[in-house]
Amino acid sequence: MDILIHTYGRATLPQQHTLQSLLSADILPTLVIQHREINLYGWYKGPIHVLPPHLQTLSPTRDYLIHDKSWKDDQVVFFDDDLHFFVRRKDDRTKFAAPTADDLRRMVDSIAAQLAVQPHVGIAPREGGNRNTKDSLLNTRIMRVLGYRRSYLREKNITFTPLVVMEDFHVNLQVLESGADTLLLNNWCSNQAGGSDAPGGCSTYRTSAVQSTAAHQLALLHPAYVRVVQKATKTAWGGGTRDDVIIQWKKA
Repeated sequence: MDILIHTYGRATLPQQHTLQSLLSADILPTLVIQHREINLYGWYKGPIHVLPPHLQTLSPTRDYLIHDKSWKDDQVVFFDDDLHFFVRRKDDRTKFAAPTADDLRRMVDSIAAQLAVQPHVGIAPREGGNRNTKDSLLNTRIMRVLGYRRSYLREKNITFTPLVVMEDFHVNLQVLESGADTLLLNNWCSNQAGGSDAPGGCSTYRTSAVQSTAAHQLALLHPAYVRVVQKATKTAWGGGTRDDVIIQWKKA
């Protein structure tokens, strides 16, 4: 399985939270970097893949990482670069603890094992992780850690574009609409180290207008399952309200 961290604007080890966690478990991911940062990663001794110069946003990058035939392994997992990981406690499954190296290796191994069964697999978000304590959940929201079986997405012509943001939801919905299940591994979860608007990554181009356009585009592409709503935000884009979506995953 290809283990990839796509990253931009965070070209120092202290900024690479996901990388630090995986390296602590002797997991050596490939950093996927933009061509304009080609000279900034000499400190990393693991594998680096430099994107073609025209790929500078996430959706076409992810399509390239799935559909370009230079990628030979059928399984791939994309990690956001700014993640903290947690493992569900055995004594109280509504709570989480810091993972050991073995916990992280089991997480990656479980993603690989389940991709042999389902074409799209991920782990839980920390938000709301206390509410459902089953080992796994079918057909729900998956974000931040995204495992795919390339052959399935290629066969069904499933792409992240044309969405600019919320492209992971677009792919999840396409997989469900194709008749397959998606799987959330619920014994591990992730949280963003610096919040959704931390410098670098998608925050370099994700504005309120971009978010709004994507929300309406997602609803247009999946009208039976997506509804646009307005949500209040305290910090992102200067506060106020923003367009967001409610998705009926089970119905999809």
